[in-house]
Amino acid sequence: MLVVDFINPLQFPGAENLLKAALQAAYTTSKLKQRLKESGATVIYANDNYGIWRSEFRDLLQACKALPGARGEIAKMLAPSGDDLTILKPLHSAFHGTPLEHLLKEI
Repeated sequence: MLVVDFINPLQFPGAENLLKAALQAAYTTSKLKQRLKESGATVIYANDNYGIWRSEFRDLLQACKALPGARGEIAKMLAPSGDDLTILKPLHSAFHGTPLEHLLKEI
């Protein structure tokens, strides 16, 4: 399972209009993740680094979990488990400048 950009502060113009749908999408994704993990699937999170080049995925996760309301709830609901894989991507593509292609071939 590939989870792209769900760990997100949702702080851009118009984000308020997306929060309800984003929360529902996160809930549905968390249920899918649970079912897939029970069947032995690997979960890979690919997330934007938001221009912070000396960042770690766990730092992004903690910052998003600390946000109020739906923004924090989404991050808490979809936080990676200990055996999930995480990568930060420098641009829009989860493949450009990341080890994603290699990971997908290995799992």
